Amino acid sequence: MRVLEVDERDSSWENSAPRFRLYVFDGAANAVTTLDFLDAQIHDVLEAANLASADGRLWSIALVVDSESDGRGLVWISGMDYNSIPTTPTEWRMRAAMQDRYLMAKSQRGEEPLLPDGRRVIRVFPDHCHPWPLWESFSGKYTKSPADYGLSSSLTDGLRHWYDEWERRGIDWHPDDRWLQRGHRLVELMRVEVGDVAEIRPEFDRRHGDPA
Repeated sequence: MRVLEVDERDSSWENSAPRFRLYVFDGAANAVTTLDFLDAQIHDVLEAANLASADGRLWSIALVVDSESDGRGLVWISGMDYNSIPTTPTEWRMRAAMQDRYLMAKSQRGEEPLLPDGRRVIRVFPDHCHPWPLWESFSGKYTKSPADYGLSSSLTDGLRHWYDEWERRGIDWHPDDRWLQRGHRLVELMRVEVGDVAEIRPEFDRRHGDPA
C-alpha cells in the first residue's frame, strides 16, 4: 500500500452516479453471481457483500467505468476476479483480502479454516522470533514448520538458507531481486509438494506491479 498527499484540485470531473459491481463466488468451482448496483453508495454494496460472507461465500467489488474509446471496464475496489491467478504482488494482496475475510468468518462460526475447494492457505514470509517463514492464519497453530506439512529435506534446507539470509541482513535490509526470486522459486516447489492440500501465498514481495 502507498499513501500520497495530493492537491484536492487535481481532478477535472466528478460523477455522483457510480455503478458498482458485486461478484459473489460460490462453491468449490467458484461459480459467479454478478450484481450491478445503481443509485447506490459503497456502504449499500458492502451490506450485500457482508450477507454473502454470512452465507459462506467469497466476494469482490469493482467500480464499472464506461469509456468511449475502450468500452466498459472495471476498477477493483476490494478483491479481484477469484477465478484469475494472481501475477503480481498487488494481485496476491487483493486475493488475500478475499480469502482472509472468508476464513475469518468460517473461524468465527467454529468451522475449519479451509477455502471453498477444501484447501488450506500457507502464507510464506520471514519474521523475527520465528525460525521458519511459514504461517497459517485462523488455525490452532499460527506459526508452522516444514515438518507440519511433510516438506522434503531439500525444500526444508532451501527455506532454512533463505530465511537465514534475511535474518542475517538485518531489519533495515530491502530484499534484492535475487533473494525475492529465490523465494518465489521456493513457493513453486511448495506448490509441487503440497499444492493439492494448500494454496501457497507469497507475502514477502512488496514490489508494485512486478511479476510474482
